[in-house]
Amino acid sequence: MAKTFLEIAEAYKNRQIDSNDKDIKNIEEYLMELASTEDGRNEIAEIIGVYLQDSMNTIDIAPMITDSKHFNLGDRPEFRLKKKGIKAYWIAPNSTTPKTRNYQETLSMDFETLSVRPECLLDELKAGRVSSLAELLADGQEALRNAIVAKIFTILGQVYNETNNAEYLTVCTTKLEKSAIEEAIDKVTYRTGKKAVILGDKLLTNQIMGFEGYTNEANEEIRKNGTLGYFRGARIVGVNDVYDEALGKSLVPKNRLFIVSDKIGYSATHGDVKTGQENSIEDWSWNARIDMEWGIAITNPKGIQVIEVK
Repeated sequence: MAKTFLEIAEAYKNRQIDSNDKDIKNIEEYLMELASTEDGRNEIAEIIGVYLQDSMNTIDIAPMITDSKHFNLGDRPEFRLKKKGIKAYWIAPNSTTPKTRNYQETLSMDFETLSVRPECLLDELKAGRVSSLAELLADGQEALRNAIVAKIFTILGQVYNETNNAEYLTVCTTKLEKSAIEEAIDKVTYRTGKKAVILGDKLLTNQIMGFEGYTNEANEEIRKNGTLGYFRGARIVGVNDVYDEALGKSLVPKNRLFIVSDKIGYSATHGDVKTGQENSIEDWSWNARIDMEWGIAITNPKGIQVIEVK
């Protein structure tokens, strides 16, 4: 029933069915039944957790720039880094050739807990309002995506250091310039031998759509992963604003584009999602807590070029 429950709620959230649909009537009765007991509310929290974990492939933008993996409980969260160790030598006939080999290093990844706690009125669940459940799903998705986006830009900003890596910065005066993006793409692909990805605030990346050399992304791909298209072979990933109310500022730079190499590092999720729920007697609200383990490591800092619009 859980899968059908999620599918119906997802269809309702996406406005593919309306409140008069027969499936909605069935899910309303099921939601009322679940919301009436503690065990049932625990099941609702688990359903939300499963949904959010399953939708990480559309929430998480890290796989667009990293080699991504999921580790199950009991797995050892490590990545094997293959190095280019074989060399060729000019030697005299019948003389000794030094031995060389491809060797591997092991990267251990540190994980952080990514947590979200969506809330609604308990009476709405008990009344079987599917719209309330749909809002919890949508709000949970948006919150997780915003947290991941903010984390990625923070880490890229830490890896790039303007003082130590001045050659990794391209400056545009007054507006974003086509030549600056071309130069940044060339530098990233030259240093890494891999394709580039253009990552930044959507208001900035949208400007690339007017440059010669821009190609559209298929509508289905836009819906699935949010990419806007390609410029000179580089995928364009534009993200919406992430505003932190507590800090009073946007966490996505408005005047910077990050041109990064494809698979610039590694990202992963670990273990199963943890869920819990509780009622509040202060305002008779209900909330579900969903925790998952998430990590990212940038292993090739040479694969970053920053474009700054002054």
